[in-house]
Amino acid sequence: MKILLALLLSASGLFAQADYSTLLLLSNSQTSGTNFTVDVWETFDFTATAGNVTTTLLEANDNYATTGYTAVQDTQTKMSTSTSGEQTLINRPGGVSDTGTRGLAIDLTSLSATSTAHFNCPSDTNSVSVGFWFRTAAISDTRTYEIALFQNAGSDFCMSLNFRNDGGTYKLRQTTSDGNSDVNVSANTWYWLTAKYVRNGTCSFSVYTTSGSLVSAVTKTDSNNRVFNRLRFGITTAPAATDSVTLYYDDLLFVWNGAIFPLGP
Repeated sequence: MKILLALLLSASGLFAQADYSTLLLLSNSQTSGTNFTVDVWETFDFTATAGNVTTTLLEANDNYATTGYTAVQDTQTKMSTSTSGEQTLINRPGGVSDTGTRGLAIDLTSLSATSTAHFNCPSDTNSVSVGFWFRTAAISDTRTYEIALFQNAGSDFCMSLNFRNDGGTYKLRQTTSDGNSDVNVSANTWYWLTAKYVRNGTCSFSVYTTSGSLVSAVTKTDSNNRVFNRLRFGITTAPAATDSVTLYYDDLLFVWNGAIFPLGP
């Protein structure tokens, strides 16, 4: 009995010290602590100069994409790929390690229009989870950049994720029909963002460090009663004024079959 108790206490201590992201995957009933299943993994691991992030290149790098899913070039004259945009996933979507060398880059200098790509589900869904790396920048006071926009098939608003400077405090923001939830972050820092949209339910948003430690988890209800169909990704609203900085993104993950949350990293 004493030996059994000692073993249990030892195991408990190991779990307490385990990497947080691994425990998250275990709690979501994944096959192991490092392998997990997604419907799409867009790596952005291709070479493209500004304005040349094409539909062909996007669809050539959307691993595991199911029939009916599409990735579409949109207004993106400031969008390119860069080695500075590479950030490696901790865990393995589909059991495959992240060995990429490039990520998405958007130069905000003199940006006067949206700079986005569309990622479309095969069909409407009441819930969806996404996750991606995002590197913040030192943007001006009161500026807000919408970096991910969840929409229905008619391009109506479902939910958005935003990066803003609020009086000198940098924030990542989840916005639904019912309001905002903020997570305070630092400038010029990589974070993993994961969000789940639930039609007429509780929408979730969590932010992690590059080591998988949780920065903060917030929620906000939705009452728009709109089904999800596509994600606009990049800079999804034309800002009134911009900064001479570059925002970086990498490893966009989608799950609409079961909508796992939190997703990654």
